[in-house]
Amino acid sequence: MRTNRSRFLAGPSVALAVACGCQAADPGATAGDDPPDVQVSAAAAPSCTVALPQADAHVRGGQVILDAAASTDATTVEFFLGNTRLGTAAPTIYGWLFTPDGGSTWGWNSRSVADGPYAITCRARNAAGQTGTSPAVAITVDNTPPTAFIALPAANDEVSGTTLLDAGGADNIGISPFSASFRIDGASIGSGGCGGFGCILPWDTSSAAQGRHAVTATLTDAAGNATTSAPVSFLVASMCLPEVPAGPADYQRAFDARHGGWLGSDGALHIVLPDGRVLWFFGDTFTGEADANNVPLPGYRLYGGVSAMVQSGRCFTPLMGGRPGARTTLIPSRVPGTVYWMSEGYVDTDASPPVVRVWAMVVQFTGGGGFSIVGGDVITLALPSLTVVSTADAPPPTSLPTVPNVPNFVASVLHDDAFVYFYGGAGPVPADQLSQHPEWQPMAAGTYVARATRANAVAGPWEFWTGTSWSTIVTAAAPMHLADGTTNFVQGPGLSVGRYGVGYLMTGKQSAFDWFGPGVQAWYAATPQGPWHFVAEIVPRSPTLPGNHMFYGGRLISNVPGTSIAQPMVIYSINTFPCGRPDHPDDPPCTRDNDFRLNALNYGPRAIAPVNLPSPAELQQQYPG
Repeated sequence: MRTNRSRFLAGPSVALAVACGCQAADPGATAGDDPPDVQVSAAAAPSCTVALPQADAHVRGGQVILDAAASTDATTVEFFLGNTRLGTAAPTIYGWLFTPDGGSTWGWNSRSVADGPYAITCRARNAAGQTGTSPAVAITVDNTPPTAFIALPAANDEVSGTTLLDAGGADNIGISPFSASFRIDGASIGSGGCGGFGCILPWDTSSAAQGRHAVTATLTDAAGNATTSAPVSFLVASMCLPEVPAGPADYQRAFDARHGGWLGSDGALHIVLPDGRVLWFFGDTFTGEADANNVPLPGYRLYGGVSAMVQSGRCFTPLMGGRPGARTTLIPSRVPGTVYWMSEGYVDTDASPPVVRVWAMVVQFTGGGGFSIVGGDVITLALPSLTVVSTADAPPPTSLPTVPNVPNFVASVLHDDAFVYFYGGAGPVPADQLSQHPEWQPMAAGTYVARATRANAVAGPWEFWTGTSWSTIVTAAAPMHLADGTTNFVQGPGLSVGRYGVGYLMTGKQSAFDWFGPGVQAWYAATPQGPWHFVAEIVPRSPTLPGNHMFYGGRLISNVPGTSIAQPMVIYSINTFPCGRPDHPDDPPCTRDNDFRLNALNYGPRAIAPVNLPSPAELQQQYPG
């Protein structure tokens, strides 16, 4: 019998021929030949490989998929963990999948063993009972989640700009968690990669409102175990407007933002920096937090001295010294027992590199809430960091043996081409004090001006206006005057002098009465020393604010974003008089309209558009000088 059985020649067909007892045909035989003698080898053992998990995988949970690929002759596949049999697998379209119960459920419960390294193998068996075992696949069982904590920000930190969120943690397997997902107030803001300094995500704080927020981080280890840290509460210090300020109303919104640690201050004296930022200086400052109605929360406090805001585009960021919860003056006075009240300044581009020069009154507090100005200092700040480089005594003397009222000359500072001009006042000396000191030779009450070249502004010498010329002798100085000869025409603190077209504009309070209303007056001169001409009341005395307020200062500003000579703004300050003191029956009752303790907005700057102010060209034509 000669039958062509060539279909059994390849691969598994040999095994099938042996199984049926048939002989394989000789492909070289011809019809009629006798079949040759053949040697039939034993069938090849089945094979399998572990497809899942992959090598070096970290696995966890109660349903870890175990998947094997086996040769087609395999009739059963089993999985082993080391030498321990886990059970059998069932054939599916996805391969041989481990099932502990015959297909009702799938996957291996990794929680049945301790965390640590293991080796997974599969074993295939064919119908002849032959077996084949796969190469081992190394895995790590990890059912323990990592620890997680927030490293930055620290609790109650005040953050601004782009700040770094930093999360840390540890894992029982001995590796650091490799990813961290951050949330602010429960909303996802992104993931940070992990390294030697923790899991870090830069975060733009301008995306959040000024005030208190909470950050959490969810750390996930290589097995997918995740832990969410305890929340850390912190403050976003900056107030960011929707857009760059377009006018006084936007600046008022920024100055009224009292939820970033800065609760209020007065002043708002500004210097425009070379990079476009604006540095705003303030005086004695309340620090702490306020509720949604601007009521200061327990723990707020007042410190004497300096705070600041840095305006960068649409964002305003407060600057103070000390640390959150224990704020102090931004720039300590070099004179023990005193504080600085900042005046004005400018960027000194003659210095290399350029620096900020700003002048300040040296103030000593006295009993009963009083104070005295005991000196004037010049402060140098580095750019762009705004760190203090130096503090030094300003050149003119602030006291002389026989002159009890030497002008302080740092109420206003005007950088004007080749010269820097310094303005300050000398108050009247009471008659009873003069009678007790017949040797005194007081200077006339009024507003004075000194000048120095740019090179001499910091260390001197200065010159002083005598009414007709400039002198190097301070006691030769005379107060500036109006065109009709009137002197002492500006009262109270906060006067300011600035360029206005080709001339100069002075703003301030015309009388002590204006302390009780928001009125701000303006005077014009063709030269920095006058004579001055009354222009207008550019902030009306009425309507005033409800309650019991004092109003002081008044500076015309035209060189910050949203302002110009054609559309300037005026900033003055408000504060409150005492109220509700048990030993002062005449005090008004304390209300939200007159008590800082009930409304933090009762202390701070007010920004407003001036009225009745002629243009520079109109004033130049009217007062050509």
